[in-house]
Amino acid sequence: MATVNIQINGYLEFQSNATRDQGCHLVYMTFVDKNGNSVIKTTQGWWKYFAIRLKNNVNVGDYNPFQYNFSFDEYIDICRTLGCDVRLRIYIIPCCRANATLGPFTADTSNPLFEIATINTPTQPNASWDGFAIYEYVIQNESFYNKCFNYVVSNPISSNNLSQILSNNSGCPTAENENITPSNMILFHNNDVVLNEYVGFRFCTTNEITNNNNIERLTEECCNECKSYRVVVGPDAVNTSLYIVYQSCNNGQFITDRYDISTTGVDVTICAKKGSIFAHKYNSATNTVVTPFVPVAEISDCTPNCTY
Repeated sequence: MATVNIQINGYLEFQSNATRDQGCHLVYMTFVDKNGNSVIKTTQGWWKYFAIRLKNNVNVGDYNPFQYNFSFDEYIDICRTLGCDVRLRIYIIPCCRANATLGPFTADTSNPLFEIATINTPTQPNASWDGFAIYEYVIQNESFYNKCFNYVVSNPISSNNLSQILSNNSGCPTAENENITPSNMILFHNNDVVLNEYVGFRFCTTNEITNNNNIERLTEECCNECKSYRVVVGPDAVNTSLYIVYQSCNNGQFITDRYDISTTGVDVTICAKKGSIFAHKYNSATNTVVTPFVPVAEISDCTPNCTY
């Protein structure tokens, strides 16, 4: 799902002392996630921006508050909207507080009390501006969301069984392609010791898993949270490998990375879906797990790649 059509309707409310003497305001709109990061797929982003002011013959004493109505019908390229709230963020700043070149003011047919002008130099809002307000509205339109389900392995389960469960579902990607087939997790080794304990392995799928006692659905349905994880191990015995299993943040695929650590260590950083990573040492000669749970350190948030 790359492009969605959404109709945006609402109004901005001003007190009379904010609009006296034809007080001019710049208005900027964009879409962000709950952390304030853009969910727009295009490199340039999506911004709606314009300047408004009262008509010269409007008596501010007759109206309090003033309402400015807006309505847009937009086609927008988006990503990273997998089960998380998307918000319309609106910035409002007095024209005198920002450097912006405006076009001529003309009558606004939708708002007879106001005049409207284009912003010819649409510098995006930044923290150095003084005196601007921010409003955020959570978008309720279902077309903004890929429906994804977040699960955790809550009981002992073999890698083969987990592989079969995942193979009947599609992983939740971060970009627009929803048709991801999970890889066969049995490939990462032939021993199920590592999954025969509670590992807290989380994963996201596009289809809801039912009738399985080994999988627990999380109340949180956000599938686009990505974390940067670091795994550091030193060299180990002959035939010893480090296996790292995680769900990719770029395409929803389940990944197994294998490193031979018989002679050298490994220091690797991976961007994965939150909670979906675990690592272990495995001896390929004896088909045994040497260390079931190698420490994995969560470093920070990381931003997945969008397919432009």
